[in-house]
Amino acid sequence: YGVCFLITLATASLLEKRTNKRTVAHIGTWGAIAAFGILILGGMLYSIAIFYLGVILLGLAIGLATVSNHSLMLDMTTVKNVGLFIGAWGMATSFARLVGSLIGGVVRDAIDQLTTNPAIPYMIAFGLNIILLLVSLALLHQVNVTHFRLEAAEGEGTEEKRPSFTKQPL
Repeated sequence: YGVCFLITLATASLLEKRTNKRTVAHIGTWGAIAAFGILILGGMLYSIAIFYLGVILLGLAIGLATVSNHSLMLDMTTVKNVGLFIGAWGMATSFARLVGSLIGGVVRDAIDQLTTNPAIPYMIAFGLNIILLLVSLALLHQVNVTHFRLEAAEGEGTEEKRPSFTKQPL
């Protein structure tokens, strides 16, 4: 997983030069959906080979999705706010990973209490990941970089009046 993730992190920019970032995000997300499906299949068939195939595909897909999602985020960043956006993106992705790990762990542990088959809890957790990835694809369709940039440019062009906190004569 990790090696495949690093490979696509290093090479995804080549793909982005040939196609748009949203397409790369779709490829990465659909690849992750397929990978989780393969992981589920590997669990159902008790096949280590199929499981490893799913892990490899997941690393490749998540690497693509990571690069394209960061790239899309940077497209929506204004020069004036680039530091804020990168910091907010880092916090949001870290928080999402935390929440995802907690939810996945709770689901896996809860299902584990209901079954004697150790593969079923993982298959259900991976199925939940598929559902959430499909939701993320629907949300990706709502992202409009051009509209965001126009609104951001309008906001940067106006100076807000801020209250002065210097001492004023009474």
